[in-house]
Amino acid sequence: MGWGKARKAGRDGVWFQLNTCLLMSVLLVLNVAFVGSLYRTVAPDGPEFLRHPKVEQMFLLIGPLVVLLLQWWLIDVLKNQLGTARKRNRRQSG
Repeated sequence: MGWGKARKAGRDGVWFQLNTCLLMSVLLVLNVAFVGSLYRTVAPDGPEFLRHPKVEQMFLLIGPLVVLLLQWWLIDVLKNQLGTARKRNRRQSG
């Protein structure tokens, strides 16, 4: 960050980083519960390879991280959509 550049409000600092870590931790805990219950529901009736312990470990480790990436992508898309809509409303009303 250069001396002459203006900083974006709300993007710098310790509180933003702490809020991001807190949100990511909460989402990751919820994702572990979601992927675990989904796997235990699908695996008994699914293909034989789903019942292998290594495959189960892979799904339970990688699944919540994939869901977390999808959630961050959705948060980013919604934030961009709402931001452009808010800017459009400001221009029309002002």
